[in-house]
Amino acid sequence: MLGTVVVAGLALFVALAHGTAARTDAPALPRAPLAPAAPGGTESGPGPSRAIALPPRAPAAPLAERVDDASAPEASLASIVCRVVLGDGTPTAGARVLLGEGAFPRGTVRVDGQGLARFGALAPGRYVLELDPTSLAPGLLVPPSPVTGASEVELALGRGEQREVTLELVRSASLQGFVRDAPGAPLAGAGLRLHDVRFPARGPLASTRSDARGGFVLADLPPGVYQLQARWPSAEASAAPATLLVELAPGEARVLELRGEPHPAAIHGRLLDGSGSPLAGVRVVCALEEAPGEAPRPPGVWIPWSRVLAQDTTGADGRYRLERLPPASVSVLAGVRRGAGLRRDPAPYAPALAGRFDLAAARGPLDAGTTVLQPGPSARTGPAGE
Repeated sequence: MLGTVVVAGLALFVALAHGTAARTDAPALPRAPLAPAAPGGTESGPGPSRAIALPPRAPAAPLAERVDDASAPEASLASIVCRVVLGDGTPTAGARVLLGEGAFPRGTVRVDGQGLARFGALAPGRYVLELDPTSLAPGLLVPPSPVTGASEVELALGRGEQREVTLELVRSASLQGFVRDAPGAPLAGAGLRLHDVRFPARGPLASTRSDARGGFVLADLPPGVYQLQARWPSAEASAAPATLLVELAPGEARVLELRGEPHPAAIHGRLLDGSGSPLAGVRVVCALEEAPGEAPRPPGVWIPWSRVLAQDTTGADGRYRLERLPPASVSVLAGVRRGAGLRRDPAPYAPALAGRFDLAAARGPLDAGTTVLQPGPSARTGPAGE
């Protein structure tokens, strides 16, 4: 049995030796050179860890060279220093300065005790700088630019540019007063609009309506020259709008009074039949004249209801009166019915032109005189008048 064990051991030794020889025949892989072993150890024996030798590294460029290099990111960054002062040049603190890039906000900085707000590390591009109006002291505001009319500042920053911007605050003005009719009674609901005369194409800078006492207030206004326009309430719709030129100084509180003067234009006349008797219950309308180049309307056609300014029905004496007429060129037409589906007049008459009038220069009631109507089909207003 011992012999059997010896034979098996010899066979195992021969197999192991053959495998080792087969692996030894394969080409050896290259190995990185090793640094000399640290004292106290050998390449294959125990000891401290070994370090792999690396090629020498090039020396770093000086810091000044890297900052001045245009290819370095920090060389292209820009900055903004915003100075906020009062009208006399005194720095003011506490306001918030908003910085935006296009439609995207970039940041907010509070103005320090020296009146300065700083924005750094900005990429080249276009920016918008403005003050938060809610952070300003009461009675202070940023006046609009005399060129653009805007209160914000637009600026373009180049690579590495350092820009200084000054925002000047002014004391706001106010405009208040009362709106009254010609006799002096308060006019409630009158519309008031304030326009900057430098930018007539723009909408109103401020607007409001008079209260029950006829009073109005327009506050927080930048100093400047304005046109105040008052439009009377619906009861006085025919009154000519009142326009007033107002110049406001910084901090001024102007008080004024507006008086409504309704346009005095009115037209009156009388209708008779062929026998000279008064015609009662006949409709008379005042309509805008045809537009330039438009063919006149023949009798019996539709009269656009949008052009009718006023209407009246003759009384027992055949008289009529058309009031509250605006300054325009108008025609007075008699014998006009409203809509084809309405009840017919007791005695329909052919329409007649009572007269044409230019009310722009009128300063009192106009007399259309006497108009004689003949029996016949009447003209109609429509279709909006139905």
